[in-house]
Amino acid sequence: EWKAKLKVELKASRPISGVDEDWLNGDGNLIDEERVVEILNSASDYEQGLAQLDSWDKTVVQKLQKLAESGSRKNDVP
Repeated sequence: EWKAKLKVELKASRPISGVDEDWLNGDGNLIDEERVVEILNSASDYEQGLAQLDSWDKTVVQKLQKLAESGSRKNDVP
C-alpha cells in the first residue's frame, strides 16, 4: 500500500522525502523480500515455491541468496 501511495505522489509530480525515496528504491524496503520468504515457507518444497513466483520475485530470491552467501563468507573469516 505504501509503495502504491508513493508512486501516485511521484506520478502527480509531487515531491517525496529522501527517506521515502530510499525506501521505494529498495534500500529500506523489505516488503518484497518478506512476501517472497512467506511464499517459499508456505510451499511444500522449494521448487514448488519457486514455481509460484514471477520474474521480479525470482530476482528478489537471487538478491537474498547473494546476501546469504556474503554473510556466510564473513562468518568464515577468523
